[in-house]
Amino acid sequence: MASPFSGHEHEHEHAMVQGPPLEKRAVPPPPTDATFKNTVLARVNAYRALHSAPAVTWDNALAQAAKTAATRCSPVHTENKPNNPYGENIYSFYLTPPSTVPNFTLWLKKGLDWWYGEVRDYYSWATDHSGQYHFTQLVWKATTKIGCSWSANQCATAHGDYYLVCEFQPKGNIAGQFGGNVLDA
Repeated sequence: MASPFSGHEHEHEHAMVQGPPLEKRAVPPPPTDATFKNTVLARVNAYRALHSAPAVTWDNALAQAAKTAATRCSPVHTENKPNNPYGENIYSFYLTPPSTVPNFTLWLKKGLDWWYGEVRDYYSWATDHSGQYHFTQLVWKATTKIGCSWSANQCATAHGDYYLVCEFQPKGNIAGQFGGNVLDA
C-alpha cells in the first residue's frame, strides 16, 4: 500500500498486435517535440479545467527529469526518494510481439486518460486516496508546471517496454491538503 507521501500505483496496459520487425521499431517523440507537448498540455489542462485548477505550463527541466526517470525501466517512482521536489506519474505498457510499433499519440492519450480515470473512485473513498494518486496529481490545484517524456525498449526484456513519465511541480498529494487542491468537477 502506498503512503500518502509516496508515489502512485503502477499501471500496466497490454496489447497483442502484430507489427514490423524489431529493426523497424519507431522511437517515441522527444519531450521537445511540439506535437507531443501540445497533446500533453491540451489533455492535462482539459482535465484540470474540469476541477477548476489553473492550466499548467511546459517545463523543459521537468521533461528532462521525466526522460531520466523513463529510462530507468522501473515502476518505482523517483519521488519516493528523499527530498525529490517533483510529483511523478508513470504509465507503462508492453506490446506483443516486441517488434510492434505503437501509435505514440494514441498511447499518450491512453496513459493520460488512465491517470484521470482514477476519478471514478476518488469521491467514494473517505480519506485514503492512495489508489487515486495519478488522478490527484494530475488535477492538483497548486501544481503549475509539467514535463513529460517516453522511453521505448530500454529495458532489455523479452517484450517491448514503453514508459510514459510526467513530472509535476510543485508536487501534489500532500497529506492534509487534498481538500484545497482536488476540487469537485
